[in-house]
Amino acid sequence: MDTLSLTRPQVTLPRQVESPRNHQLLDAWNRWRGGRLLPRRSDIALGDIKALLPLVTLQECNSRYDVRFKVVGTAIRDLIGAELTGANYIDLSPPEHREIRAARIAAMVSQPCGSLFTYHHRFPNGLVAQAETLSFPIDPDLHGRPRMILSYSATETPRFIPPPDPSQPLAVMEDYWFVDIGAALPAPITF
Repeated sequence: MDTLSLTRPQVTLPRQVESPRNHQLLDAWNRWRGGRLLPRRSDIALGDIKALLPLVTLQECNSRYDVRFKVVGTAIRDLIGAELTGANYIDLSPPEHREIRAARIAAMVSQPCGSLFTYHHRFPNGLVAQAETLSFPIDPDLHGRPRMILSYSATETPRFIPPPDPSQPLAVMEDYWFVDIGAALPAPITF
């Protein structure tokens, strides 16, 4: 008698993904979820991505407009020039872009799916650090708790980092793709 495999197919990344470290995050996320659509919070073994942790964030999606940073890697804090733990990710957008950021996050946690975008962090002296950010949703351990989003920003930091300007809002990217994890893709959300 044949047995039915419950293992979900492995997620593959779009061709746009350049960073080998983003592939490391994907490999770990695929292991953590096993045969489920999403891993649970308790499945996340941070030791599997130890080298990535300085550029990792974990956000709790309490509602469409309340997405709180629970964990922010030290390299992100240093690059941005501010401590983001506890901050609302939606509020960090320019006011005119908050709705699109909220819609993208809501799609990721309700569909669910991953996301990929490239960001060019511009420093006051004109230097630019490109970051390729890959994100995946995570189920809570307890029913009724909010989903979370685990993100890694693969970045090439300039050799001499000029002083950051924490007053600058975090831009919303036009080059943004949803990543199918097995639940299909939501409709694109654009400017």
